[in-house]
Amino acid sequence: QMLASSCGAALHSWNTHVRRNRDVWHLMTRWDTLQLGSGFLRWWEQVCEAKRQRGVLGRVEVRWNTMLGSKNFARWEHQVAELKRYRAILERVVRRWDHLQLASCMVRWQVQACGVKRHRVVLERVVVRWDHLQLARSMSQ
Repeated sequence: QMLASSCGAALHSWNTHVRRNRDVWHLMTRWDTLQLGSGFLRWWEQVCEAKRQRGVLGRVEVRWNTMLGSKNFARWEHQVAELKRYRAILERVVRRWDHLQLASCMVRWQVQACGVKRHRVVLERVVVRWDHLQLARSMSQ
């Protein structure tokens, strides 16, 4: 029983302390709110204004980047067209060089083929003459 009464007294004392602290806490909170309310209101207005300005700046940045991007894209497109034009010119030059090299090879082949044909004709004459000589020798014997 003694333990129960001392526990009860301790609980009652703690409950009273909590109520007082809660009341004091409410009073302090209200006083702080009244005292600091104008400062917090100004702070909140600044936060809202900063957020609005960030939104405006974001839209301006997007528009600016879009304009820069379109300029850059136009410049890139122009460079691609120039590169295609240069590539076409270089392909024509290379084809011409190839044709010149092929032409010189063809001329060399033609000269060699004519030489071979001439050699063939000469060799045929030699063989015919030799055959005639062989026949003539066999006739004279």
